[in-house]
Amino acid sequence: MTNRKNGFWTFVFSLCPGAGEMYMGLYKQGISLMVLFWGLGIICGWAHLELLWFLEPVIWFYSFFHVHNLRGMPDEEFCRIEDRFLWEDYIETDRNWKFTEKNKRMFASVLIIFGIYVLFQGLFHGLLWYLPDFIWRAFDAAERIIPRLLVGIGVIYAGVKMLKKERDTPNEGGQKAEI
Repeated sequence: MTNRKNGFWTFVFSLCPGAGEMYMGLYKQGISLMVLFWGLGIICGWAHLELLWFLEPVIWFYSFFHVHNLRGMPDEEFCRIEDRFLWEDYIETDRNWKFTEKNKRMFASVLIIFGIYVLFQGLFHGLLWYLPDFIWRAFDAAERIIPRLLVGIGVIYAGVKMLKKERDTPNEGGQKAEI
């Protein structure tokens, strides 16, 4: 694999987070950056988490400069780069990109919660024409609060899992780390 790609196309693809990495042949990194950039944008808009919008340009600039740094590397150094998903250290998959049993349950739970929320939203939007104004206002408030609660619970869960994994990992002396 070589990083000697057309400069014009490298620039064009580097404008979309992840596309430049994919153009350079690093598909897992590219997919990771695309999912991170667009997924964060969708979650911020859906859950009304305006506070997190500052991460979007950080991800964009990282991807842009990462592609141009890759293009400037000598071929020997570029060939040593391992194409990995950004989340590989946190979510276990097998060689065929399939989730382990533990991660399947977690992903299925997220899908079920999201499905319940979508049903809740759809049913109430259909009934809004027939409900009194105070119920409509209560639903409007719930529609803003529920996504924030779900994202908050997910972030706390991820943080606890990361701390637990760190604590359970043996340190250099062979003993479990104490937090």
